[in-house]
Amino acid sequence: MGNALIGEEYRHNMYLDAIDKWGKHFQILMAIEEMSELIQILIHSERKNRKVKYREVASEIADVKIMLEQLETIFSCSDLVREEMQSKLLRLEKMLEVKPNSSHD
Repeated sequence: MGNALIGEEYRHNMYLDAIDKWGKHFQILMAIEEMSELIQILIHSERKNRKVKYREVASEIADVKIMLEQLETIFSCSDLVREEMQSKLLRLEKMLEVKPNSSHD
């Protein structure tokens, strides 16, 4: 595929191939491993005297996103994830709304 962006359908088929090749259980464990690597680099980024390169963080985020998409495939829940994200984003939007404060008038 070269440097072209890999589309959603192509990714989905790759995930099915990966699940078929290594199995659901192994892919779930890989997702856990990738998430733990992201957690580790984020913890390191918050420690004093430890500079983390943005590329390292981006790489770990990419790994986690790929594994999350595989989990959506394994659990056949992509539509539910989209619904939950929408609901949670709407909740966040409400939490961020600025409420008038009469003491500052």
